[in-house]
Amino acid sequence: MEVPGSSKKMIATQQEMVENKVPIPYRDQCAHLLIPLNKCRQSEFYLPWKCENERHVYEKCEYELVMERMLQMQKIREQEAKLKQTQKQGGAATIGLAPTTANCDFRVNLMLGLLNWGILSPLVIVFPIFKESLSVCKRKMAKKATSNFRVYVIAKSPKL
Repeated sequence: MEVPGSSKKMIATQQEMVENKVPIPYRDQCAHLLIPLNKCRQSEFYLPWKCENERHVYEKCEYELVMERMLQMQKIREQEAKLKQTQKQGGAATIGLAPTTANCDFRVNLMLGLLNWGILSPLVIVFPIFKESLSVCKRKMAKKATSNFRVYVIAKSPKL
């Protein structure tokens, strides 16, 4: 059985692992080495100086799996760093942000919904938006809102 993202294959089948009572967290690509190790441990009454060869082979297999995962994670981090670097060099055009009008629509509808449900006070609504959409939001809020509350818009620059 092939395990995605790993160079080692699963040698022990699910049925073998169940029959030999291998705990679920240990059912990985090294389980075929754990089965004879556990049998040896039981036959030797878990004496620490017995079954050294089986234990060494099993622990080496586990170590290789860990090292393989670490290398994969390092490659992922390097790819993310390259992507971040190209985004910095490319400017803001490569960053996929939602349009400011969409941000405004969402916030206006959210505030009006909270007002209708009685969660917000009908006197004052304060919500942060991006500087570019300040006037757009004020216009949209004025169209949708009733006259029983005031709208205060706080402009914040986005944190990137």
